[in-house]
Amino acid sequence: MIRLVFVLSLIYRLNMKRYLLIISVFYCSIIEFYLSE
Repeated sequence: MIRLVFVLSLIYRLNMKRYLLIISVFYCSIIEFYLSE
């Protein structure tokens, strides 16, 4: 049971990192778009 929780938290952290990476790329593209206007 404890091992399952550990694996789930690890997956959750990896997904959060991926999600943050996508958000940061999205914001960077928006900023570049506004700067190019």
